Amino acid sequence: MSKLKGEALANYKADHKSDHNAETSEQTVKTDYKQAEDLAQIADKRAQRYGALAEKIDQKIGKIAAVRFVAFLVMSASFFSAWYDQAPLYFWLGLGGAVVFGITVWLHRTLYGLLPRAQAQRDMATESAARLRHQWSKLKEDGQRFAQGTLEEKELQIFGEVSLFKLLNRAHLRGAQALIARRLLQSAGTAPLDLEDLAQRQDAVKELVHLSGLRRKFLGATRLSHAESDARSQALGLRAFAQWAQSETLDPKDLKRLKILSILGLGLTLTTLIQAVISVSTDLQTAWQLTLGAQFVLYLVTTGKVSPHYVALITEAHKPLQGLEGCFQLVEKQEFNSPWLKQWSKQLKHSGTPSERIKNIARYAEALAVRHSALLYGV
Repeated sequence: MSKLKGEALANYKADHKSDHNAETSEQTVKTDYKQAEDLAQIADKRAQRYGALAEKIDQKIGKIAAVRFVAFLVMSASFFSAWYDQAPLYFWLGLGGAVVFGITVWLHRTLYGLLPRAQAQRDMATESAARLRHQWSKLKEDGQRFAQGTLEEKELQIFGEVSLFKLLNRAHLRGAQALIARRLLQSAGTAPLDLEDLAQRQDAVKELVHLSGLRRKFLGATRLSHAESDARSQALGLRAFAQWAQSETLDPKDLKRLKILSILGLGLTLTTLIQAVISVSTDLQTAWQLTLGAQFVLYLVTTGKVSPHYVALITEAHKPLQGLEGCFQLVEKQEFNSPWLKQWSKQLKHSGTPSERIKNIARYAEALAVRHSALLYGV
């Protein structure tokens, strides 16, 4: 797995170097068709590299999943045999299976997080090559939903199949796409522009031009916010999560009960496991069957009552928000020089780091996913 991470890092470094060369070339020869084709070929090679990396990670995931399944079967069968035959040898075999199972779960989770990142970089490179070759049909977002039907907008071809929006847009988030569309409409209209603000934004753009690595990682992170959906589904997911967060179902008393149930379920789980180990490794008789049965009763009686309080956290509704954690982490760590970016970064960190708050939500989601019985969730 470290080899795959090293390969991904090498790809990032190679991309940063090619980006620098590409940006220098674009500044000097912007209208040269041959130069554009050379840049498109660089993007093609980048897409091939990340595509091969994604395929390799996918194969690793399949192999690890097979080992994990075998380890689970060995662990389950050995522990059952140890309990049924009172044979310590089977207990140690089951313990070894449990260790292998835990390691494969960790490996699977790590690689599963790396796979969409490689796929996002591959898709970005493919779109970059299509944009350089003016293959507009390969670019999905045409911005038509932002069109207002003005004469200036049609003459300048701001939105549509072949448009300025397709040429400039790199955003994957719905809000960012709306901002780009708003800026384009503003520049095409007759409303007066704030020249001072415009100059500050231009300074910010000049700084970001040289931060190609940051821009690529940021764009990749935005795609992870909902990798298999479009910007509209992304926005609907965020809106559903916000409505749930503001709803009356989040009664403090009910949440306190949920916390108590979680603690009780965890206590029963630990008690059951400790008693099971004692029963298998010694001749002592324990009441692990009773504590396991108590978990079933607790689960069946309370699930229907507490589910509405956390259903939004164990469905897809919170996924777009959780995916934005990487975006915030990147900009929180970056030190900017231009006044506009400095002010923006200061406002972002005014009341704590957003990435940490989003990470807390992710922790709550994972904790609530096991409801109030970690053992039954595993079963």
